Amino acid sequence: NIFIGGVLSIFLLYNVMDFLLNQHFSLKMFTFMGLILWAIPSIWKAQDDMNVSLMRVVSFAFGAVVVLFPIFLGAGAEETGSLKIEGATVLSVHDYIMLILAGFLAGGGMIIPGISGSFILVIMGQYSTIIAAIKNFAFVPLFFVAVGAMSGIFIFSKIIKVCLDKAPSV
Repeated sequence: NIFIGGVLSIFLLYNVMDFLLNQHFSLKMFTFMGLILWAIPSIWKAQDDMNVSLMRVVSFAFGAVVVLFPIFLGAGAEETGSLKIEGATVLSVHDYIMLILAGFLAGGGMIIPGISGSFILVIMGQYSTIIAAIKNFAFVPLFFVAVGAMSGIFIFSKIIKVCLDKAPSV
């Protein structure tokens, strides 16, 4: 089951990811960017008709804005993961809203080829919060991220379906 494997990997590897985020941030960010760039050829090959047109350039620009939006949204975000999350989590309403939004965008990013949900969480400044919640078995913040992620997967999949139905080769 994919769900069980995902949850198991999270709980087995959160210390590694925390170490990499804190000790080798630039290397981790370049790894995420490399994974995203690595997906471009597979997307290119998936379509037989890859000629450049005005509509495709506009679509690409719109997609780039959507992908870069979380960077600007999280640019001024304070890392809440530096807070000690122990048992009863003390996060503000704003923190919980950001966790839902980050989960939503990360969930949507997970179903788009080449976009990493984890990368979105990092650029929005929520990755450390989630790692701290996992370390301390604080399930309330994780619940908010999960609700956002499930909503993002559902809504983004519907949007992608409509887009592919209306303009499959744009």
